[in-house]
Amino acid sequence: MDRARPARRVAAVMLADLAGYSRMVVEDEVGTLARVAAVMASIARPAIARHGGRMVRGTGDGFLAEFPSAVEAVACAAAIQETMAAEAARTPPGRKLLFRNGVNRGDIIAGEDGEIFGDGVNLAARLEPLAEPGGIAISAKVHAEVKGRQPLAWIDAGERVLKNIPEPVRVFFARGAGVAEAEPAPRPRARLAVLPFAGANVLAPGLSWLTAAAVARARRLAVTSTAEAEAFARDPSSLRRQAAAAGLRAVLEGEVVRTGDAVTLSALLVDPRTGNHLAAFRETSDAASLAELPGRLAAAIAERANEADPLASTVPTRNPFAFASLLRALGSRDPEAAMEALEAAIGEDPGCALALALLAHAHALRAEVDPVSLRDAEALATRALSLDTVNARTLACAAAALARAGSDRAQHAAALAASVAQGDGEAQAVLRAAGLLGGQAQGPGVAAAPDDVGNA
Repeated sequence: MDRARPARRVAAVMLADLAGYSRMVVEDEVGTLARVAAVMASIARPAIARHGGRMVRGTGDGFLAEFPSAVEAVACAAAIQETMAAEAARTPPGRKLLFRNGVNRGDIIAGEDGEIFGDGVNLAARLEPLAEPGGIAISAKVHAEVKGRQPLAWIDAGERVLKNIPEPVRVFFARGAGVAEAEPAPRPRARLAVLPFAGANVLAPGLSWLTAAAVARARRLAVTSTAEAEAFARDPSSLRRQAAAAGLRAVLEGEVVRTGDAVTLSALLVDPRTGNHLAAFRETSDAASLAELPGRLAAAIAERANEADPLASTVPTRNPFAFASLLRALGSRDPEAAMEALEAAIGEDPGCALALALLAHAHALRAEVDPVSLRDAEALATRALSLDTVNARTLACAAAALARAGSDRAQHAAALAASVAQGDGEAQAVLRAAGLLGGQAQGPGVAAAPDDVGNA
């Protein structure tokens, strides 16, 4: 029997997300949730209904809506932004609720439960994080239908390469009547990739992973996820093209050499667009101080990028035996061997929050074959969170484990993780895989970040 074809139609799609939501939830969870609920009930839903749209779903910090007309979708977005701007004018800095809106018109697939899917929705989801807080980002297709029909000034932002969208998309931003003037945006981060370090020993993968985590703490820098960095390393011949698409300003290449008790890490910071060497680093450590090596390298990179503030400590454990086990776990391709190494690290240092969170995450991921693992995951994640509330990767792994275990503490942990993971692509990837983070991977300004890394 042939399966029924999915119901398709062309529609305008608006996707909205509240800027700064995670930070505000961490600062005042109850108050923020109440304010957002009021905005949805008194502003967003009535505006959608007035413009002939349908609220498909609320997402906690935003919503997805469908309209038969691109003109009405944009008019609705502008009306919401105008009302939100008036509210924001009466609100103290840091507490303003402002949406980013993305609008697209295209083919969608209707689900039986009223949900919608398809290319039209996917592109709207990629447009939304490009908008400023209080602003609207639209596709060229929408712009062709709405230009001159509303009191909005449109800025042609040119073609953008968007994640999981096969062709570059021409994007327009709204600035004018009905669009809020946002609070000053934070300075965009310069994005870089820490490629897997070379070296015929178990130390290299773990040291590259920890170096990326340390670099991500810099206010002016952002690092890709491990998977992205590995993809760049697998195809160095096309690195220039990949760098342009990913908005990379630099890549860090390194090699780890062990001679007796001494470990030497040699690294080059390279501009992938030109191949020019921006800086060279060489750090040597013995076993007792090996845990400090990633932080020292990260500090040197941050200094090269004119980072004004010193980086916070990134040492996951000061016990050399626990650190050796942690490196073994990070370098293992065998999940069971990695879990055994993490257990060994915790045995040497029960206060190693990163090892606890990684083990919690590993237990949660194996729950399909061992349901008891969820209980262990929740217990380990809870311990990790009690020990560390500042390390993005610890928080992300713990939050993901709690989410998979069905814990009611997962959302709060995820909000805390998201608030400190602005520059950490790996932490964001963990949260996203667990359904705890929206579509954007870095911030709207990352791809257009200034050339900080190369301009010391």
